[in-house]
Amino acid sequence: ARDAAVARGGDALSSVLGATSDDGAARRYDVRLPFDDTIEAATRTLLAGPLGEIVDALVGDGAELWECAALISETRAPPQAVHADTIWDAAPCLFTAFVALQDVDDTMGPTFFFPGTHASPELQDALDDTSPECLEGRDAAVALLGAGDAAVYDGRVAHAGGPNDSRTRALFYLTFRHPSGDADDLGNADARSIDAALRARGLTLGDLRPPR
Repeated sequence: ARDAAVARGGDALSSVLGATSDDGAARRYDVRLPFDDTIEAATRTLLAGPLGEIVDALVGDGAELWECAALISETRAPPQAVHADTIWDAAPCLFTAFVALQDVDDTMGPTFFFPGTHASPELQDALDDTSPECLEGRDAAVALLGAGDAAVYDGRVAHAGGPNDSRTRALFYLTFRHPSGDADDLGNADARSIDAALRARGLTLGDLRPPR
């Protein structure tokens, strides 16, 4: 997947790839997907069903499509640092849906989410690159997904991908920006995973869902 993305040229890979393996290889990365017929059909199909209803309830039809990408975690990918996807704000900012492209078991480095952390700016300030003491005693929700299942989360929630001791894990994901979220104040511009041509179109959730 990485080689194919590199062959496309441009900025197909997000600038934030995660920690490298002991051999120096980057085994966890995001691929900015071209919004071709296949990706557009997959996006519209997903948003025409229950996932679209959930996202609509969270952000509304006017929410901007902020990211459209594939997250790849290859065999021997090290764990991620616990992080949030955006600078903390009292108002909702970004909401992401991870859609599993294969069954994800606990050997494949599934994502760990720490419920409730979206409400704590103090906790986000304490996150570091190791194992934050501020998370001690907090139970994680682990995204063990079947193929086609989705995990939807608030971008302020602390989370991290685990170490991949098995086979490649691939997730298709969509992120929408809540209309109240300031696009210039999210703190994730470098890592924003969306194809430049798609970004320029400024599509919203309403543009991608069936007419009601």
